[in-house]
Amino acid sequence: MKRTLLLASVLAMVPMASAFAQQVGGGVFPPNEVDQIKVDMAIEKGIKWLKSQNASHLTAGDHVGRKMSKRELVLFTYVHAEVPDSDPDFKVLFDDMLKDKLEATYCVALQAMVLEEVERVKYQKRILMCAKFLVDNQGPAGYWGYGSPSIYVEDVAYEVPKRKDVASGGAAGKAGEVKQFELPNHSGPRVKPKVTNKIKVKKDRDGEGHDNSNTQYAALGMRACH
Repeated sequence: MKRTLLLASVLAMVPMASAFAQQVGGGVFPPNEVDQIKVDMAIEKGIKWLKSQNASHLTAGDHVGRKMSKRELVLFTYVHAEVPDSDPDFKVLFDDMLKDKLEATYCVALQAMVLEEVERVKYQKRILMCAKFLVDNQGPAGYWGYGSPSIYVEDVAYEVPKRKDVASGGAAGKAGEVKQFELPNHSGPRVKPKVTNKIKVKKDRDGEGHDNSNTQYAALGMRACH
């Protein structure tokens, strides 16, 4: 009888011990542990759904007088889900984005973030145009509204930087030598090329509006244009 009571007492203490272990972050069930397999499966499922709706992401609608779509937001999601820019669905949205004029704060800020992640040197002029749009749409008090096209965006001064090895010839390899290239490391964070061509952006007008959400996106877009 005593043995039965002792066993019952020990079993009753197991949930308490487990709860204590969770509180201190140890034991069998760590409280902050993330099931990465489930996370990856959820991301894959979400991307498959977005890709199945890819054509609809090209559809733009009128919002407060601005032409806006989900295109840039979907591209930003593709980028961070590591969908390659060579993917057909990615390319359709990306090419469509580049041919459009810059019109709304949300879309322009997201576009700058996408371009900075994809290839910030190759698309530096377009990033410069995004920066010009955002600078010209910031209001006197420091906030942004939904934005409006700036006539100065298309006229930004930009010169394609010359490659040093082409200009000087100093980096050319010896005859018959195979030039070595560093392959991207896919096991870690994306390695971005160094930006050596620094460009100042001049403000030519003030924007209108005072919207916290647009301001948050604009700040992130400005950071991508740095």
